[in-house]
This record gives sequence, C-alpha cells and structure tokens, in this order.
Amino acid sequence: MTTEGVVKKDRADLLKGELRRVLALARANPLTEEEWKRLAELIEKEELTYEEAVWLREIARRLR
Repeated sequence: MTTEGVVKKDRADLLKGELRRVLALARANPLTEEEWKRLAELIEKEELTYEEAVWLREIARRLR
C-alpha cells in the first residue's frame, strides 16, 4: 500500500507495530497456529497479492 501511495511509510510502520501488538494479545482468538504464522508473515510484507488481501479480510472478519 505504501508503494501505491495509499498509505505513507510512517503510517504503515505504525500500523504494523499495532498489528504486532494485537497479535500478541489476540492469541485467545479462534485461529490455528498456521493461520497465526501466515498472518504474521503477511503483516511484514510490503506488497500483498489480491489473494493475500482477501485472506486477510476473511481473518479480520473472524477476529471481530
């Protein structure tokens, strides 16, 4: 998103930090260990494929 100009780099870094914090707190949610690992990997990526973004959306819905 930063390369497309949707989010500035400093905002993306802040968001990543918050997502890491939430990951640490949210271990009680109904995700498998494999899903947690995948989520952590995708948070670190600079760019996502369409399929990865769709997967993230589905995980977000499950975590609500």
